[in-house]
Amino acid sequence: MRTLEEHALVPINSAVATRRKGGFFISICFVSHRAAMLRGTKKTMFSHRLSDQYSLREIALGDAEELFAVCDTNRTYLRRWLPWLDRTRTPSDTCDFIQRALRQHENKQGFQAVIVVQSRIAGLVGYHRIDWENQSTSLGYWLAGEFQGRGLMTMSCRALIDHAFAALNLNRMTIACATGNTRSRAIPQRLGFTHEGTLRDAEWLYDRYVDHEVYSQLQREWQARIIAQLAAQHPAAPTMKSP
Repeated sequence: MRTLEEHALVPINSAVATRRKGGFFISICFVSHRAAMLRGTKKTMFSHRLSDQYSLREIALGDAEELFAVCDTNRTYLRRWLPWLDRTRTPSDTCDFIQRALRQHENKQGFQAVIVVQSRIAGLVGYHRIDWENQSTSLGYWLAGEFQGRGLMTMSCRALIDHAFAALNLNRMTIACATGNTRSRAIPQRLGFTHEGTLRDAEWLYDRYVDHEVYSQLQREWQARIIAQLAAQHPAAPTMKSP
């Protein structure tokens, strides 16, 4: 079984479809999109350009001050659905989180990426612990209020989902969202995940329990979606009848 360091840390960014015998022979090519590869070192850093203005890159210790400032400015907004705001009181707390995230990567358990908008940190997206035995993981994410409504989180999650299935060869991805968090739930719904059910009282959120809605996608479902998108972009030419 392949582990994190045996895969290129790159999301899918190109796919090639060619016609064969009136149908499609689909060849999906996984190509780096501005991946920063630190060759000769133990660690391979992840970065990915989403658009001219938006990008992802793996979190670094130098992000602590800015990341804390984003959390602090959005504290009331984020606290509605995220349980860790009361434990994040100083830049030192954010630094501790980043150190844990870096150890996560070193231990081949995935990574955390900052979402960057024109050089400003706008939020975070990352994998929870990777279960290599069962080839599965889950995704977590948050975005500052001022950057909502741009499709930015959908793009960010899609990039890490593509990366999980294409580069890490995982079989299953899950996303769990509080039932009342409609913005968060819209992400897996938009990305074609299957709603598996509701976990009752799944999380203690400051002063109450909240239910979680659980969504999942399998690698074969992801592949089918990619192939369907390619087929729509490259419709087959009509076959010619013999005279």
